[in-house]
Amino acid sequence: MKSYLSKLSVLLLGAMFAVVGCQDYDEDIRKINDQLSANVTDLNSIIDELEDEIAELEKLAATHATKEELDALKTQLQGDLANVKKALEDAYKAADADLNTKIEAAKQAAQDALDQKAQVLEGQIDGVKKDVAAVYTYIETELIPLVNKAINDAVSASAETLRGEIAKAVTDLTAKDNALQASLNEAIGRIDKNAADILALQTDLKAASDAVKKAQEDILKNAAAAKIEALKEAAAESPATGAPTFDYTMPGDPVSLGSRHPVSIAREEIVSIFRKFGYDVSEGPEIEDDWHVF
Repeated sequence: MKSYLSKLSVLLLGAMFAVVGCQDYDEDIRKINDQLSANVTDLNSIIDELEDEIAELEKLAATHATKEELDALKTQLQGDLANVKKALEDAYKAADADLNTKIEAAKQAAQDALDQKAQVLEGQIDGVKKDVAAVYTYIETELIPLVNKAINDAVSASAETLRGEIAKAVTDLTAKDNALQASLNEAIGRIDKNAADILALQTDLKAASDAVKKAQEDILKNAAAAKIEALKEAAAESPATGAPTFDYTMPGDPVSLGSRHPVSIAREEIVSIFRKFGYDVSEGPEIEDDWHVF
């Protein structure tokens, strides 16, 4: 009986030392759980041994002891068993209370560590916010004005260059327009001169045409008269049968073709003059709308 009580005392003291001696809370909790499991196993083993011993004593009492002695022994054993159970319950309660205290302490330490880490992070966040604010301030006060100045300078330079190019283009266009106007005036003068020459040529051509017509009429009249005389002579010299001697299978006299019209000649010369200046002839409908006419 004393051996069981000594074992129980050793188990309880080991459990208490295990609870008090650890500093790392997670490790403490794990060790306490392991120790409690081992203690429960040992206590259950002790209880089983006590119950076995009670059974053995009951068997022995049936043969060697009186009923009073057996009852006294049974009462003692039951008391010892109750004491063991109470000691076990007290050990469980003490270990559970200490474990709860350790858990609360671990929770509080973890919360304190989290609060401390949160304060550090808040300080870092405040530092980052200050850095971001400084960057925004730099962008608004220094970078944006520099960019705007560069843009304005580039726009001013581009505008100045564009104005110079426009002025040069206007000068070139003015020179080309003057040259074209001079060429056009020269062409108009040549056209006027050619028109006068054309009118004079038309007069000469009309006179020559009239002379040619009169000469053709004279030639035709003379030829007709000569032909009539020849026919008369041939008829007079023909036999009495009166058969004609004229050969109708002979080709006729060729008819002379006409000449080019003076207006066509003048038109082609005008077109040739304007083609030299880069113009071209575009033919279209004889009636146009206002947009294409003007």
